[in-house]
Amino acid sequence: MKAYIKDLKYGNRFGGDFHYFTSEMFGIGIVYSVFMTENEIESQQIKDQIEISYFGPSIQTQFSTASDKLNIVTSISIGYINYINNSQFENYFTVKSNTFGLNYGLGADFQIHQKLGFHLGFNFLQANLTAFTISTEDGNNTI
Repeated sequence: MKAYIKDLKYGNRFGGDFHYFTSEMFGIGIVYSVFMTENEIESQQIKDQIEISYFGPSIQTQFSTASDKLNIVTSISIGYINYINNSQFENYFTVKSNTFGLNYGLGADFQIHQKLGFHLGFNFLQANLTAFTISTEDGNNTI
């Protein structure tokens, strides 16, 4: 069972953001990301399909380096997190929760052409889910 849970830590993450810079160093914008993972043990009728999505406003700063083609970028965002787990443990049920969270980012912008570049970065999403709604064919329970 430890391996099953460990495998749920790995999945696909997709996201995007848009920022408008009000000055050379400071920008405001929005961030969206979604993380999806799943695992299954068919012989024991255990299955989890988890989706965690995040959406929120963001503040971004960029710092020039000695190279004209490289900028260091930091960001922080406070936004809404939605958690859904479509599960099976003998019977099918859905676990849902939502809360507010923090999204921190650090990366680098590389300029390829005057109006074209690419960004390589890392984000850290932090949240604490405290209440869950479990939906079964018999109804809903909040814990």
